[in-house]
Order: sequence, then C-alpha cells, then structure tokens
Amino acid sequence: MNANASGTIAITTNELEDTSAGLWQVSASGAVLKFDIEETAAHVLSGDFEVSNGTLDIDVPEFETSGTLIFTGGTIDCADLTGSQVAKFTGSP
Repeated sequence: MNANASGTIAITTNELEDTSAGLWQVSASGAVLKFDIEETAAHVLSGDFEVSNGTLDIDVPEFETSGTLIFTGGTIDCADLTGSQVAKFTGSP
C-alpha cells in the first residue's frame, strides 16, 4: 500500500491480517496512511513499513508487525494509544 500522493488511505476494519511480503509506504508530504481498529487483540502485519514523508498514523491497540520499519522523515503518530498499548515493529533493522 503506497501513499505517495497527498491524501489519506484509511484502513478501518474489525480485523487486520496481512500475510503478504508487501511494503506499506508513506512518501509524500500531506499523505496519511492510517490504521484505525478498535479491537484489543494483537494485529499482526508481515509487510515492511517505510516512512520518508507524510504521516503513518497507528490507532490500533496492541499493533504488531513482523516487518521492518524504515523511518527517514515524516511523522509516526501513535497518540491515540494509551497506557501500556504500544506499536511494535519486530523486523530486523
């Protein structure tokens, strides 16, 4: 999923599962890739994440991905996660 133009791609669902080896990418100023899921169970994504501009907005309790996070610019926004909720990127650096 590539948000390389200004605008928002919003993933809003009850369940999130990605078994692909794809790349979640935000690379344009003003672009937003937003994950918004209300379930508290862990959500595992396998694709890598690359943020070079724009915003990666994660509003998913216990968000977890086995993908690698490559962050060279832009913004990662996890402000709506509270308490012990975290976003984990467990891929290799």
